[in-house]
Amino acid sequence: MTPPHPLNFIARSQSALPIPHLLRATFVHHRVRKIRHR
Repeated sequence: MTPPHPLNFIARSQSALPIPHLLRATFVHHRVRKIRHR
């Protein structure tokens, strides 16, 4: 059995669009970082 990884969970939850979800998450993270830096 594979370990409960966040990426694995996302892939299982949205196997249809795993890449877009990750891209969106990274985008939001960068945005939040920029806002906090300001």
